[in-house]
Amino acid sequence: MKRNKPLFSLLTSTLLICLNLSTVVLASTDAFQRAQVGSIGLLKDPWEILYAPNGKLWVTEQSKGEVSEVDPQTGAKRKLLKIEDVYPFVGQAGLLGMDHHPNLGKGVNEDWVYLTYTYQSGDRPFQRLVRYRYENLNDLGQFVDPKVLLENLPSGNDHISGRLKVGPDNKIYLTIGDMGANQFGNKCKPVESQRIPSFEEIQQQDWSAYKGKILRIDLDGSIPSDNPEVSGVRSHIFSYGHRNAQGLAFSKSGYLFSSEHGPKSDDEVNRIEEGMNYGWPHIAGRQDDQAYSYCNWSSAR
Repeated sequence: MKRNKPLFSLLTSTLLICLNLSTVVLASTDAFQRAQVGSIGLLKDPWEILYAPNGKLWVTEQSKGEVSEVDPQTGAKRKLLKIEDVYPFVGQAGLLGMDHHPNLGKGVNEDWVYLTYTYQSGDRPFQRLVRYRYENLNDLGQFVDPKVLLENLPSGNDHISGRLKVGPDNKIYLTIGDMGANQFGNKCKPVESQRIPSFEEIQQQDWSAYKGKILRIDLDGSIPSDNPEVSGVRSHIFSYGHRNAQGLAFSKSGYLFSSEHGPKSDDEVNRIEEGMNYGWPHIAGRQDDQAYSYCNWSSAR
């Protein structure tokens, strides 16, 4: 089982830097300021926040299923979009990740905004990836022309993840959690973060094995031809062995980093590499066999 070990020291190193007195003194001279934007209660459970091309903020409001535009100077708020079939059936569900195409607002007809949210089909929850076009008329923007790119992605009542980022390679990166398997009310459900889909499942567009994965998706929702083959199968899967990856960010040099919630301890910051196995549920935090052992409660059924 592979593990990207060097990055596990990143969080520890960051904490040590914060404790260095000289660093604290230097940080106090930076030109950063903290100020409240708008009134208390301006937003209801905001989940994703982006800077728009006009300098305002775009915010997804999870349980309302809305995208709002907020002026960071005045706190003025305006609704850009409401998605009617958002299904916020538990605290981690609803309208989740959002990012825009890097060419948005540059006059090259690529004014795309990508969002992911939970919805209901029959009696089951799923996650859906959609694309909208940003239309700006008289400085009053709106999201129009919705298109479903990928649906029937795994969802559940815990660890849904749903962080979304458009990479410098013009691919969509999307985190899918392990659905809270093997704990609390889901203790009889096995963790599937190590399960790789079969060729037949991919052909049938059965994405059920995408739990505990980070996906890499073409802008039209298809599987990129240069995605890694994992166990001989090429799918949307870019990396696997994840628990609940809630953060995605690209460095200036193009490296992808993810922050991930651990099981009450051992939160992780990882550099994500294609085809890499990040160990969950057999490894949490460092690969050091310390303070964590995997107990498969679902095997006791």
